[in-house]
Amino acid sequence: MKITFNRPVIDGTKALVIEQDGVNIGEMRRWFRPQNERPANSPIYDVNIIVESRQATYKITQQSFTLREGHSWILEENTNKVGEVVGAKGLFKRHQIELVSESYPHFNIVTTWGFKGNGIISMNNKEIGDTTTSGFVKNSKVLIDTEPIDSLIDPALLAGITYTYWSSFNKG
Repeated sequence: MKITFNRPVIDGTKALVIEQDGVNIGEMRRWFRPQNERPANSPIYDVNIIVESRQATYKITQQSFTLREGHSWILEENTNKVGEVVGAKGLFKRHQIELVSESYPHFNIVTTWGFKGNGIISMNNKEIGDTTTSGFVKNSKVLIDTEPIDSLIDPALLAGITYTYWSSFNKG
């Protein structure tokens, strides 16, 4: 299963089209809270994503951001809380996020060793694919390549979790 979406270059709130195997399956956008409601002072650390697919609307809202305690987000599906997305705790840990939910399998994206931040995607502790970026300014995309898992998670939600991974990368 191949999922792609454009990487935002300038306007971080622009809607991004999500494609699965070349077919439009939804869109997502990043949103920012007012200064006094953010978990950190700078908006670059405020990573919140709305995903709209044919199946549902998902909202990933950041709850915390600290170097020691890591990142954490609440995941809502059609306004109902269905889980959490949490980041690695500790300054010297590799960047990673994981989905913890009773509604979905356990997903984890952890960066490979190196400077590009490519991520290995695992489901229930089994490696099922990866995420990379391509391009720089022109034709800049995020790529997700996994085993077929459509029956286990909405591919648009997986794109939203991956967007959260990339948006929070190198921010801690």
